[in-house]
Amino acid sequence: MIFKKQHFYVAIFLFAILLIIWGVQFVVSYIPWNAVAVTIEDKACMYDDDCILLQPDCEDCHFDVINKVHSAKYRTAKANYCKKNPPKTQCDTIFVGTKRCVENICTLGAPE
Repeated sequence: MIFKKQHFYVAIFLFAILLIIWGVQFVVSYIPWNAVAVTIEDKACMYDDDCILLQPDCEDCHFDVINKVHSAKYRTAKANYCKKNPPKTQCDTIFVGTKRCVENICTLGAPE
């Protein structure tokens, strides 16, 4: 009888592990992954005009800002990534904030 009971507990344990794995896969599939990772070095600026808006995710749902000198690098990286990983949805968002150079870092700000 003990032998069968141990099998039952092992089966329950394995089933619980499978549920956890399926749950993690489900959650991860809905995380909006950025096509490109913006580095702090690429946000360096001296003036507000140095900064340009960037949508780093393939769905165009998120906004970030970088120095315009680096924009070609990010556009190319995003195009290559999104070609291999086409978005499941596409956002229709408009950025209404400001792009500012604050303490020599390009930042997103609230609307004026």
